[in-house]
Amino acid sequence: MSKDYIVAIDLETTGIDPSISGICEIGAVFGTADGEVLDFFREDCNPGEVVFTDEARRINGFTDERLRRARPVEHVVADLQKQLEVYRGSYQGTKYENNVTLLFHNAIFDCGFLQPVYRRTNLDMFFFRRVLCTVSIAFAVIRPHMTRKLAKLAELFELTNTAEHSALNDALTTFKVYSKLMQIEQQDAITRIVNTETNKFDRMFAPTPYPIPVCV
Repeated sequence: MSKDYIVAIDLETTGIDPSISGICEIGAVFGTADGEVLDFFREDCNPGEVVFTDEARRINGFTDERLRRARPVEHVVADLQKQLEVYRGSYQGTKYENNVTLLFHNAIFDCGFLQPVYRRTNLDMFFFRRVLCTVSIAFAVIRPHMTRKLAKLAELFELTNTAEHSALNDALTTFKVYSKLMQIEQQDAITRIVNTETNKFDRMFAPTPYPIPVCV
Protein backbone atom coordinates (compact mmCIF):
# COMPACT_ATOMS: atom_id res chain seq x y z
CA MET A 1 0.00 0.00 0.00
CA SER A 2 1.46 3.36 -1.05
CA LYS A 3 1.65 6.28 1.34
CA ASP A 4 -1.08 8.93 1.08
CA TYR A 5 -0.11 12.46 0.08
CA ILE A 6 -1.80 15.85 0.14
CA VAL A 7 -0.81 18.44 -2.46
CA ALA A 8 -2.12 21.92 -1.69
CA ILE A 9 -2.28 24.09 -4.81
CA ASP A 10 -2.98 27.81 -5.10
CA LEU A 11 -3.19 30.02 -8.16
CA GLU A 12 -2.90 33.72 -8.77
CA THR A 13 -4.93 34.78 -11.79
CA THR A 14 -5.42 37.81 -14.01
CA GLY A 15 -9.13 37.93 -13.25
CA ILE A 16 -12.03 35.86 -11.95
CA ASP A 17 -13.45 34.59 -15.25
CA PRO A 18 -11.43 31.67 -16.69
CA SER A 19 -13.00 32.16 -20.12
CA ILE A 20 -11.14 35.47 -20.56
CA SER A 21 -8.46 35.52 -17.83
CA GLY A 22 -5.56 33.19 -17.03
CA ILE A 23 -3.11 31.85 -14.47
CA CYS A 24 -0.16 34.10 -13.61
CA GLU A 25 1.36 32.10 -10.72
CA ILE A 26 1.18 28.54 -9.40
CA GLY A 27 2.25 27.46 -5.94
CA ALA A 28 2.05 23.96 -4.48
CA VAL A 29 2.96 22.30 -1.21
CA PHE A 30 3.54 18.54 -1.20
CA GLY A 31 2.98 16.82 2.11
CA THR A 32 1.73 13.76 3.92
CA ALA A 33 -1.79 13.18 5.16
CA ASP A 34 -0.55 13.67 8.74
CA GLY A 35 0.72 17.21 8.06
CA GLU A 36 4.41 16.78 7.22
CA VAL A 37 5.65 19.12 4.46
CA LEU A 38 7.87 17.34 1.94
CA ASP A 39 8.39 19.64 -1.04
CA PHE A 40 7.38 22.87 -2.75
CA PHE A 41 6.62 24.13 -6.26
CA ARG A 42 6.29 27.76 -7.36
CA GLU A 43 6.60 29.60 -10.64
CA ASP A 44 5.23 32.64 -12.41
CA CYS A 45 3.27 31.94 -15.60
CA ASN A 46 2.75 33.79 -18.84
CA PRO A 47 -0.96 33.22 -19.56
CA GLY A 48 -0.78 34.61 -23.10
CA GLU A 49 -3.34 37.04 -24.48
CA VAL A 50 -5.86 37.34 -21.65
CA VAL A 51 -7.76 40.02 -19.78
CA PHE A 52 -5.78 41.37 -16.81
CA THR A 53 -8.20 43.27 -14.59
CA ASP A 54 -7.25 46.24 -12.43
CA GLU A 55 -8.61 44.43 -9.38
CA ALA A 56 -6.36 41.43 -10.00
CA ARG A 57 -3.33 43.70 -10.43
CA ARG A 58 -4.16 45.38 -7.13
CA ILE A 59 -4.58 42.10 -5.28
CA ASN A 60 -1.58 40.11 -6.52
CA GLY A 61 0.79 42.91 -7.56
CA PHE A 62 1.67 41.37 -10.92
CA THR A 63 2.70 43.58 -13.82
CA ASP A 64 2.68 43.04 -17.58
CA GLU A 65 6.48 43.01 -17.57
CA ARG A 66 6.61 40.28 -14.91
CA LEU A 67 4.23 38.14 -16.96
CA ARG A 68 6.26 38.65 -20.14
CA ARG A 69 9.37 37.31 -18.38
CA ALA A 70 7.58 34.14 -17.26
CA ARG A 71 7.36 30.83 -19.13
CA PRO A 72 4.09 29.93 -20.86
CA VAL A 73 1.52 28.59 -18.40
CA GLU A 74 1.32 25.32 -20.34
CA HIS A 75 5.00 24.62 -19.64
CA VAL A 76 4.65 25.44 -15.95
CA VAL A 77 1.60 23.19 -15.53
CA ALA A 78 3.43 20.37 -17.32
CA ASP A 79 6.26 20.68 -14.77
CA LEU A 80 3.75 20.64 -11.91
CA GLN A 81 2.32 17.45 -13.38
CA LYS A 82 5.81 15.90 -13.48
CA GLN A 83 6.28 16.69 -9.80
CA LEU A 84 2.87 15.16 -9.01
CA GLU A 85 3.93 12.00 -10.84
CA VAL A 86 6.72 11.52 -8.30
CA TYR A 87 4.06 10.86 -5.67
CA ARG A 88 1.79 8.66 -7.78
CA GLY A 89 0.92 5.34 -6.16
CA SER A 90 2.16 1.95 -7.24
CA TYR A 91 0.77 0.11 -10.25
CA GLN A 92 -2.01 -2.25 -9.14
CA GLY A 93 -2.68 -4.83 -11.86
CA THR A 94 -4.38 -2.70 -14.50
CA LYS A 95 -4.19 0.80 -13.00
CA TYR A 96 -2.27 3.06 -10.65
CA GLU A 97 -3.32 3.33 -7.03
CA ASN A 98 -4.69 6.82 -6.44
CA ASN A 99 -2.91 7.98 -3.29
CA VAL A 100 -2.64 11.72 -3.99
CA THR A 101 -5.32 14.19 -2.92
CA LEU A 102 -5.27 17.65 -4.45
CA LEU A 103 -6.25 20.33 -1.96
CA PHE A 104 -7.48 23.82 -2.84
CA HIS A 105 -9.09 26.74 -1.07
CA ASN A 106 -12.14 27.28 -3.28
CA ALA A 107 -11.38 24.28 -5.46
CA ILE A 108 -13.96 24.92 -8.17
CA PHE A 109 -12.49 28.36 -8.86
CA ASP A 110 -8.88 27.12 -9.14
CA CYS A 111 -9.80 24.01 -11.10
CA GLY A 112 -11.82 26.19 -13.44
CA PHE A 113 -8.52 27.79 -14.46
CA LEU A 114 -6.46 24.59 -14.49
CA GLN A 115 -9.01 22.63 -16.52
CA PRO A 116 -8.50 24.51 -19.82
CA VAL A 117 -4.70 24.25 -19.52
CA TYR A 118 -4.88 20.49 -18.93
CA ARG A 119 -7.13 20.09 -21.94
CA ARG A 120 -4.96 22.26 -24.21
CA THR A 121 -1.87 20.25 -23.33
CA ASN A 122 -3.55 16.82 -23.21
CA LEU A 123 -2.29 16.19 -19.68
CA ASP A 124 -3.65 13.24 -17.73
CA MET A 125 -6.33 14.33 -15.24
CA PHE A 126 -5.66 11.27 -13.06
CA PHE A 127 -4.87 13.38 -9.99
CA PHE A 128 -8.17 15.27 -10.17
CA ARG A 129 -10.03 12.12 -9.16
CA ARG A 130 -9.37 13.06 -5.53
CA VAL A 131 -9.93 16.73 -4.80
CA LEU A 132 -10.69 18.46 -1.51
CA CYS A 133 -11.58 22.05 -0.74
CA THR A 134 -10.89 23.74 2.59
CA VAL A 135 -13.98 25.92 2.09
CA SER A 136 -16.18 22.81 1.98
CA ILE A 137 -14.39 21.17 4.90
CA ALA A 138 -14.53 24.29 7.04
CA PHE A 139 -18.27 24.55 6.39
CA ALA A 140 -18.71 21.02 7.73
CA VAL A 141 -16.25 21.22 10.62
CA ILE A 142 -16.50 24.74 12.07
CA ARG A 143 -19.86 25.88 10.77
CA PRO A 144 -20.48 28.37 13.64
CA HIS A 145 -17.21 30.13 12.72
CA MET A 146 -17.48 29.58 8.96
CA THR A 147 -15.68 32.04 6.71
CA ARG A 148 -14.78 31.66 3.05
CA LYS A 149 -11.64 33.78 3.38
CA LEU A 150 -8.37 31.89 3.78
CA ALA A 151 -6.90 34.72 5.85
CA LYS A 152 -9.77 34.51 8.35
CA LEU A 153 -9.40 30.74 8.69
CA ALA A 154 -5.67 31.19 9.24
CA GLU A 155 -6.40 33.78 11.92
CA LEU A 156 -8.89 31.45 13.59
CA PHE A 157 -6.19 28.79 13.87
CA GLU A 158 -3.48 31.31 14.82
CA LEU A 159 -1.50 30.69 11.64
CA THR A 160 0.72 33.32 10.05
CA ASN A 161 0.74 34.07 6.33
CA THR A 162 3.39 36.69 5.69
CA ALA A 163 2.51 37.20 2.02
CA GLU A 164 -1.18 36.83 1.19
CA HIS A 165 -1.98 36.38 -2.52
CA SER A 166 1.42 34.85 -3.11
CA ALA A 167 0.60 31.43 -4.56
CA LEU A 168 3.15 29.45 -2.54
CA ASN A 169 2.36 31.18 0.75
CA ASP A 170 -1.36 30.68 0.24
CA ALA A 171 -0.82 27.03 -0.71
CA LEU A 172 1.16 26.52 2.51
CA THR A 173 -1.54 28.26 4.54
CA THR A 174 -4.19 26.06 2.89
CA PHE A 175 -2.17 22.97 3.80
CA LYS A 176 -1.86 24.13 7.43
CA VAL A 177 -5.55 25.04 7.68
CA TYR A 178 -6.45 21.61 6.35
CA SER A 179 -4.23 19.97 8.98
CA LYS A 180 -5.95 21.97 11.72
CA LEU A 181 -9.39 21.06 10.42
CA MET A 182 -8.41 17.39 10.34
CA GLN A 183 -7.35 17.57 13.98
CA ILE A 184 -10.83 18.62 15.12
CA GLU A 185 -12.98 16.43 12.91
CA GLN A 186 -13.99 12.79 13.04
CA GLN A 187 -12.72 10.65 10.18
CA ASP A 188 -16.19 9.60 9.01
CA ALA A 189 -17.19 13.23 8.38
CA ILE A 190 -14.07 13.83 6.29
CA THR A 191 -14.82 10.65 4.34
CA ARG A 192 -18.26 11.98 3.46
CA ILE A 193 -16.70 15.22 2.19
CA VAL A 194 -14.12 13.28 0.14
CA ASN A 195 -16.90 11.33 -1.55
CA THR A 196 -18.94 14.47 -2.21
CA GLU A 197 -15.99 16.37 -3.66
CA THR A 198 -14.90 13.40 -5.79
CA ASN A 199 -18.34 13.17 -7.37
CA LYS A 200 -18.39 16.93 -7.91
CA PHE A 201 -15.11 16.93 -9.79
CA ASP A 202 -16.00 13.87 -11.81
CA ARG A 203 -18.86 15.98 -13.14
CA MET A 204 -16.68 19.05 -13.51
CA PHE A 205 -14.20 17.38 -15.83
CA ALA A 206 -16.93 15.82 -17.93
CA PRO A 207 -17.77 17.55 -21.24
CA THR A 208 -20.80 19.27 -19.68
CA PRO A 209 -19.82 22.76 -18.38
CA TYR A 210 -19.83 23.09 -14.59
CA PRO A 211 -20.73 26.35 -12.83
CA ILE A 212 -17.81 28.13 -11.19
CA PRO A 213 -18.79 30.08 -8.06
CA VAL A 214 -16.40 32.83 -7.02
CA CYS A 215 -14.93 32.98 -3.55
CA VAL A 216 -11.94 35.16 -2.62
